[in-house]
Amino acid sequence: MLPIPLSSSKNNSFSRNTRNSTLKRWKNSKQYTILLEELTKQKADYLHIIAGLYATHYTREDLRGLIAFYQSDLGKKVVEAGRQMQDDIFRLSSEWAFTAIQRAGTRAHARLKEQGIEL
Repeated sequence: MLPIPLSSSKNNSFSRNTRNSTLKRWKNSKQYTILLEELTKQKADYLHIIAGLYATHYTREDLRGLIAFYQSDLGKKVVEAGRQMQDDIFRLSSEWAFTAIQRAGTRAHARLKEQGIEL
């Protein structure tokens, strides 16, 4: 089986070209074709699970409304923008969390020092 480098970390030893080349070879391999065929056979099971999930949260009328919304121009825009927004939210949340943790640690350290507790 071909290795698939999934990480986009800067510390990853694979260059972007190497990753792309490896993924291209993997997608053209017999292993990929067979795996995809096997996963495709399970698609109905997955859709059944997801349909059940929707049924627990929405009525048929709700679902009709959602379908109408997502077929509208605004609904299509929400889907298209949502992909980029997800990436942006993840990136911004990670940056915020890193800064917030540093700030909280600095403040906690100062408060403890004020109380005579040295770390």
